[in-house]
Amino acid sequence: MTGFTQEEMLHQDLITKLQGQETSKEDITNLKRLLCLAIPFSEELLTYKKDGGKVWIAADITPILNEEDKVEKFIVIYTDISERKFAKEQLLQMNENLVMQNNDLQQFTYIVSHNLRAPVANMLGLTRIIPKLDVNTPNYTTALQSLDKSVLRLDNVICDLSKILSIKNPENGEAAETIDLKSISEEVLNSMQETLFSLQATIELHISDGLLLTAKRAYLHSVLHNLVTNAIKYRSADRTLHLKLMTEHTPQGISLLVQDNGLGMDMEAVRPHIFKLYKRFHVHTEGTGLGLYLVKSQVEAMGGTIDVDSTKGLGTTFRVFFRAQQHDRKGVYN
Repeated sequence: MTGFTQEEMLHQDLITKLQGQETSKEDITNLKRLLCLAIPFSEELLTYKKDGGKVWIAADITPILNEEDKVEKFIVIYTDISERKFAKEQLLQMNENLVMQNNDLQQFTYIVSHNLRAPVANMLGLTRIIPKLDVNTPNYTTALQSLDKSVLRLDNVICDLSKILSIKNPENGEAAETIDLKSISEEVLNSMQETLFSLQATIELHISDGLLLTAKRAYLHSVLHNLVTNAIKYRSADRTLHLKLMTEHTPQGISLLVQDNGLGMDMEAVRPHIFKLYKRFHVHTEGTGLGLYLVKSQVEAMGGTIDVDSTKGLGTTFRVFFRAQQHDRKGVYN
């Protein structure tokens, strides 16, 4: 079942030998606790074969006691339940995908019913009015200017849709590659060097040399560029912008943090809406409300997750999480 021979497993700690990257630490702790109680029990556990493949086992464990009621040995029956467990995981994943698709559909419905419909309605109305106006009057010029604005708005919405669809398309042409996180972070910061210099912003970059990510370069560059641009756009007028890019490591993976001391947000009010389309929380600067939606879509397309923590008047921290690659020993994440 596991690929190990009897000789390879003799005198070995089976629990340690068969656990791996995704084996639940809580399940291991519970299993050891039950063993110490010296009672019969059953436990389901994700284990790993000799070749690294996953196998779900149902372990039925019975202690054998001696005359002094001490555990002499355990009889363990392993049953392979991988097919059932993986089928359940697939079902859960399909359910998650359906929820995401439903959310995407709602977002697209919003675009069509609001952002797309409004400029089209304006254009239809103006094209009916313009032929009836005298070309030598101010009203004719004003109507043409309004028509031009509506066409531009329509073009912007179509461009937004194109960007979103290119991310949502699983057959998007760009392949993932191994990227040095510090190098691409410096690349993004250098591209905005003049703006940061003019603002006298201070930058802290705490990312180790040689820290590698498996990702789509264009997406990762776009994510970093959007988050740094947001920090610049929503800086506080009361203090100099201080921007920090850093990483946090956990056994599960790595988090990239983009932290600023800007205006911040009331998270209690904005959290349900922050990554939705055309949602803006500071109206004193220009913007479309598309940036963070694209950031979230790009992060998820690379297999990551993103979260945000913010305090109004103090600043904002975006945390992008990438899971550690299974069986990797070189610090590569995806």
